[in-house]
Amino acid sequence: MGIDWALLWDMGGHGLYVWGGWGLALLALGLEAALLWRRSRRLPQPNGGADAAAPAPGRAVLTPAGAQDAP
Repeated sequence: MGIDWALLWDMGGHGLYVWGGWGLALLALGLEAALLWRRSRRLPQPNGGADAAAPAPGRAVLTPAGAQDAP
């Protein structure tokens, strides 16, 4: 009373589509995790200093339209 692995992988002739879909889903999840990890490594680490709120190099600072610095 064991599992017939050939039938499991074949799935009545649809195994390629089923297992291919699972493979692509796992690839997409792995790629997403790797890209998020890489992006998190590029962010500046807060050090509690005055520059902790400074934007990352090369990033624009967005301000509301019409906002001006107080004198």
